[in-house]
Amino acid sequence: MMRQYRPGLGACLAVLALTAASCGRPSWATVSGKVTVDGKPVRVGTVLFVGPNNQIATGTLNAEGRYVASRVPMGTVKVAVQTLQPNQVKAAANRPKDAPPLPNRLTNLIPVPQKYTDPETSGLTCDVKEKQQEYNIDLK
Repeated sequence: MMRQYRPGLGACLAVLALTAASCGRPSWATVSGKVTVDGKPVRVGTVLFVGPNNQIATGTLNAEGRYVASRVPMGTVKVAVQTLQPNQVKAAANRPKDAPPLPNRLTNLIPVPQKYTDPETSGLTCDVKEKQQEYNIDLK
């Protein structure tokens, strides 16, 4: 018995297989930007993105207050800025005199108000729509 080749059916099955394989795959983006408090860069810390299914992505702040976070889930995500609090920096500064000096970016810490350190209380959200997106954060 010979099989008949049906090109339309094969193409439909291939499209169906590809569509099914991509369902359930999360879409991710790279988000970058700058974090400031009253226009001054936050030079130490992490920007935290929390997606609708509690997916987490982070970006580390550099000396200019800039960050890059990869694998940020698409859609509306909650955002927090986690950094050293002034009392932590003060404790580090009060260490033994023979200890190495603190890096410059720790000596002039710009404190982030406590409410911004938790994605549930920060009130910050980012609507991630593009594969590469900029999101600057100016805290008050």
